[in-house]
Amino acid sequence: MRKFFVIAAVIIATLPHPAKCNAPSEISNPQIPISPNPQIPLEIFPVFVKINLLTFGGGLAMITVLEQETVANREWLTHDEVGEVVAMAEIIPGPLAVNMATFTGWKRWKFPGAALAVSGLVVPSLVVMITIALFFAGFAKNRWVGAALKGIRPAVIGLISAAAFSLGVIFLFPKNGNEAVSLWQVPDLATTGLFVVLMAVEWRFKPHPIALIGVSVAAGMLLFGVLL
Repeated sequence: MRKFFVIAAVIIATLPHPAKCNAPSEISNPQIPISPNPQIPLEIFPVFVKINLLTFGGGLAMITVLEQETVANREWLTHDEVGEVVAMAEIIPGPLAVNMATFTGWKRWKFPGAALAVSGLVVPSLVVMITIALFFAGFAKNRWVGAALKGIRPAVIGLISAAAFSLGVIFLFPKNGNEAVSLWQVPDLATTGLFVVLMAVEWRFKPHPIALIGVSVAAGMLLFGVLL
């Protein structure tokens, strides 16, 4: 299942929609002011604390909450930019959630934004894990903790499924900025076609994800750099 998201993330990174290839980045999201040194909002830290506390199931489950907080609630990013963040976070080493926080903060506010975002994401987990480590025996034997963890599992499945759906909409259906997307519109055929081919190869032959990344990079350069 993880390889599924790796493939999807790679497709974003290597296959931007052709309509955006020749368009200046300043007009891709008219709702977010572009300036050489945008002011850093102080709420970055508490927002990522909130994202951490609402996320169960790892970085993939975080995507839905991240999109809600940074796109719908605050317009820090566009839907397309969330896709770019997920792609970069997936294909570089390191924990997905931390990578996503780093790229989200860096994309708008460079190092200060990245530092605040990562701190907000890491500090709650650090406190919780230290607490659990100190009282692990009690936690492990507590029937209510075990029951709660079993109850969280369906929610994790739902969050990851919602993230997969959101990523599919972002990657496959062309749009401008935060413009609403209709699932009835025609998806980007080149991106969709390559996605289907890579998924078929993954399910049939089980190649290493790095091999699929290399194929995606080459295909993206050929399709969108030469042919389209």
